[in-house]
Amino acid sequence: MTDPTETARMAALWMMHSAALSRLLRAHGRDDHADQLEAALSEVGNILTAKIGEGAFTDAMDWASAQLWDQQGYLPQSTARH
Repeated sequence: MTDPTETARMAALWMMHSAALSRLLRAHGRDDHADQLEAALSEVGNILTAKIGEGAFTDAMDWASAQLWDQQGYLPQSTARH
């Protein structure tokens, strides 16, 4: 059986990467595609929130954000240890 926290974290990481793709689409004038991708991401967020709860979803998004910032070397050492 998979760990629900780990599953939520991976979904949150994919959502953040998808948001970056949306920005790329917009930067290249593909606003319609970006709108559709953002709508899909919103629905995924709604589904995850309903499934795991708002607090767990927020925690997963916070974790994913920390992972992305840490990869760029922007987090202070005390925060990067999580």
